[in-house]
Amino acid sequence: MKKENIMMVIIVFVIAVAALMIAIQLFENDQNSYSSESDVQKESEAFATKTSNGEVTIDLTPKGVISGNAVFSIDLNTHSIDMAQYDLKEITTLIINGQEYKPISAPALSGHHISGELVFAVDNLSESFTIIITGIPDVEEREFVW
Repeated sequence: MKKENIMMVIIVFVIAVAALMIAIQLFENDQNSYSSESDVQKESEAFATKTSNGEVTIDLTPKGVISGNAVFSIDLNTHSIDMAQYDLKEITTLIINGQEYKPISAPALSGHHISGELVFAVDNLSESFTIIITGIPDVEEREFVW
């Protein structure tokens, strides 16, 4: 009987230690996610969303440099324009210090509500830059300036 009690105590002890280790790991991960959220919040405060209205509303938000590329969140909304005829890779330009860049990746446009990311091969966003999108009705040139 004593051997069974000792085994039971050992099992309970091992389970308690394992639970404690899991709890510590979860707490550390939770702390890391809070710091990441605050970093994202600081970046989003520095680079606020810009909106261009018209028959097509465009919201553009810099997400920062991710894996060596400048990444922007883009949302387009319309109820009157067929967006499939437009190619964001062709009609979008990022300008930093007079240098122009075309996106290396952009969402395909179809439907009335489009969300995605514009990605540029730029490894550093200065405090001041511009994105120009041309040809989408009824605003021929949309300029987003940060």
